[in-house]
Amino acid sequence: MEPLLEEYNILYSRSDPKTDPMLTAHIHAAMQKAHYEILPDNEGCFGKIECLQGVWANASTLEACRDELREVLGEWILLGIKMGHTIPVIDGIDVNIKEVV
Repeated sequence: MEPLLEEYNILYSRSDPKTDPMLTAHIHAAMQKAHYEILPDNEGCFGKIECLQGVWANASTLEACRDELREVLGEWILLGIKMGHTIPVIDGIDVNIKEVV
């Protein structure tokens, strides 16, 4: 497990492990807001999530672009949490840590 993800799971675990983890739900909601553009001259695909500054990806295919964008998004959220930034609430899903006990 990646160190940031492990730290997030320790700091922000859910009480019911059978439900979607909040981070996964947040990523899914954000990915629903992604916009993609097929680049001219077979240059591949570009994707971004406009409401999340700096979250973008570029890949040779749309599928690869989606995968890359999902990875960038996850890392962006985890790094933001680690650095104490406020992560935008998406579709009512708030992944911000309110208090570390």
